[in-house]
Amino acid sequence: MSEDRTVRAPDGTLVTAGMVLAPFTLDQSLSLNAWQVAGFFHPYTCGNDSGHGLLMATVGAGWQCPDCDYTQNYALAWSADWSWRDRQGAPC
Repeated sequence: MSEDRTVRAPDGTLVTAGMVLAPFTLDQSLSLNAWQVAGFFHPYTCGNDSGHGLLMATVGAGWQCPDCDYTQNYALAWSADWSWRDRQGAPC
C-alpha cells in the first residue's frame, strides 16, 4: 500500500484504505445489499446514470447496475461487514 493509503484496483481505479475490493464474498454481498435498502445511508448508485436502479452486490464479482453494463469493484469496508448497522444516523 502506498504512503497515501491508496491501492490500485485491477481495473486501474485508485481505492483508499478502508475499502474492500471485489470479488465480494457471500457475507459481504449480503451486507452490501442490505445496506442498499436499509435507508440509513446514501446507496451505491450507477456511475453512468444515477437514475438507474440501485447497484446490486454479486457474490464472486462486484457491484452490477440492473439497468446497464456499469460495474464497480469496491465498497466502503464498513458497509460490507455489517458494522454499518451500528452507525445508523451517522453522516456517511
